[in-house]
Amino acid sequence: MTRFPLARRYASMGGAALIAAVLLGHAPAQAEDVKPDPRTGTVRIYVSLATEAVAKLVQAYGKPFPNLKIEFIRAGSVETIKRFTAERQAGRIGTDLIHGADPGGFEYFAAKGWLDKRLAQLPLLSALRPGFYDKDAGWVALRATGIALMYNTKLVKKDEVPKTWQDLTAPKWKGRIAISDPTRAGSSFSHLYAMWKLYGPEHLQKLAANDVFIAGDGTATRNAVAQGERDVAPVSEYDAFRMKQEGAPVDVAWLEDGTIMVPAPLAVVKDSPNAENALALAEYMLSKEGQQTITDVTFSWSPGTDVAPPQGKPKLESIKIANIDWNKAADEKSQLMDLYFQNFQKN
Repeated sequence: MTRFPLARRYASMGGAALIAAVLLGHAPAQAEDVKPDPRTGTVRIYVSLATEAVAKLVQAYGKPFPNLKIEFIRAGSVETIKRFTAERQAGRIGTDLIHGADPGGFEYFAAKGWLDKRLAQLPLLSALRPGFYDKDAGWVALRATGIALMYNTKLVKKDEVPKTWQDLTAPKWKGRIAISDPTRAGSSFSHLYAMWKLYGPEHLQKLAANDVFIAGDGTATRNAVAQGERDVAPVSEYDAFRMKQEGAPVDVAWLEDGTIMVPAPLAVVKDSPNAENALALAEYMLSKEGQQTITDVTFSWSPGTDVAPPQGKPKLESIKIANIDWNKAADEKSQLMDLYFQNFQKN
């Protein structure tokens, strides 16, 4: 049975610090092809997935772990990183596993000694693409998340879609672009950071001059395009792909200068109260079976070379990738935020 008993408990914390918590006790009867793990107890995960996806994953992972109580506490990547950092700085440990699309944040955690490195020492790394794990830091990517251009198919003809990220600085796109607030959405931070690294601060200045609409978080930005408030937006491509599959008038453009690839790390928290349960669950989540479940539920690519992409989505190898050195992102965050406020929040 799926329950939501923690949602009210944490609602008073305000903002997006914690949106939902989903717990699963005993799962339904086991599928014949799933060998259940007999372990009991609890494991808690801070995660940046959508609440609906979290609920589906809790149910799915209850099959191989029928006696393990799995707690998912959901917030966006930015809020997840902030929450965990604040807890550790206060000397507290509130979770056993942490997942978010912010590899720079996980590099910071590793530098602080907050990650259990055993996860990145498992044999399963041999099935992962290069760049989707860091043995020294201790994290392994749970998903391969991309930032691509979403557009409204009623407002933008296919042959008029921008071919590159730089095209968005052209005058024809003035008043037609939405982005998320990078202080709230990890996807927007990743996009702006990549643009800064690829094309310099001048690109951000030119983009901002095109009267860009700051929609808020990632959901608000995608809705702004789907509802026709703006024509295009850089977004987490898997969410845009899901909206397209659900019938929204949107599509995703894989730009010539590359989809911005962001590994979405998973890590076991060092000295967490349920570290052994966390390690076992994380190993399953990173297995071929666990990865296929995540791919099917979230529409994300898997970092594993042996996992098929979501139905109707191109293979990761078939699109050009803009690879960014995310190891520097945490150290350079304040510089990017200065550029953001100088250019996008002048008034």
